[in-house]
Amino acid sequence: MRRGLLNKHSDIINLIHRSLDWLVVILVGLAIYLIYPGLWPLSKYYISALTIAAISVYIVFPYFSLYQAWRGSSLFEEIRTLSFAWLVVVLLMLGISVLTKSSEEYSRIWLVSWSVSTWIVLIISRVIARNTLGWMREKGLNIRNIVLVGNNKLSEEIASKLHKEVWAGFNLKGVFIKDYDPEDTIVGHPVLGGINSIAHYVEENNIDQVWIVMPLKEEEAVMRVINELKLSTVDIRYVPDIFGLNLFNHSITEVIGYPIINLSASPMVGMNKFVKVVEDRFLALIIFIAFLPIMLLIGVIVKLTSKGLILFKQKRHGWDGRIINVYKFRTMYLHEEVD
Repeated sequence: MRRGLLNKHSDIINLIHRSLDWLVVILVGLAIYLIYPGLWPLSKYYISALTIAAISVYIVFPYFSLYQAWRGSSLFEEIRTLSFAWLVVVLLMLGISVLTKSSEEYSRIWLVSWSVSTWIVLIISRVIARNTLGWMREKGLNIRNIVLVGNNKLSEEIASKLHKEVWAGFNLKGVFIKDYDPEDTIVGHPVLGGINSIAHYVEENNIDQVWIVMPLKEEEAVMRVINELKLSTVDIRYVPDIFGLNLFNHSITEVIGYPIINLSASPMVGMNKFVKVVEDRFLALIIFIAFLPIMLLIGVIVKLTSKGLILFKQKRHGWDGRIINVYKFRTMYLHEEVD
């Protein structure tokens, strides 16, 4: 099994990845330009636009961590992040063109076609890259050797998941536990020893990552693991065992430099809030237009079959606890209340 094939040359691969994104932005722009407006040579305004876009990609994409290792992450999350990053690039371009009073020099058809086509090609390139890496990992290439530290239900779930998700490229060598028992196994994986033997094993077996899977109350054991590995260059990851608490909207964030576990917090903040606002309004507009004829018909039927207003208004709690008005078609007859 060949491990770390790509990790050894990660800097070169990262540069190639960035260069491919720049090429996609430029080449798709040129291809669209050849189709429409179809003039040659390329206007200086279009050259400037593509140059600004390439520079923006160079600055914006790393800010969204698009060149991090997406090993084990969902494809949806990667595409979602890519889409927001590309939207920022397009908005930057539009903003610069307005400030420089050059927006009239661009074809609207070219701009929209280029923006959409580039977004699609960027997504396709990442899907191809992800599938290629997944295939390589299934063949035993670019594998990360890892060990777990912890003996609980979560460690069993992770061990089982890693065994099934071969495409993620993690090779679980075994498990270390605080109270070592040679007879123990974790979902078919051997128990390699106690915490005091982990440093030697990591050094002798080319382990890339150590995942500490312990509940929050095991602070002393966690610190023991960290101290045992203080002279090692292995990556140490902590997977807090909070999933048994049946939490809602939990996440991990950083506040004033400290990692914070949100036990129950709204995910609608920052970029998520912006996306939610845009998504809700966009979908609402599409659905409203699509169902407008049906709603008009319902309104006419309500008006012809009973007296009173067509719409019924109620107060509801909306985002951030604010009171909002909710409008619904009236489904009940009006009547005078009896004292």
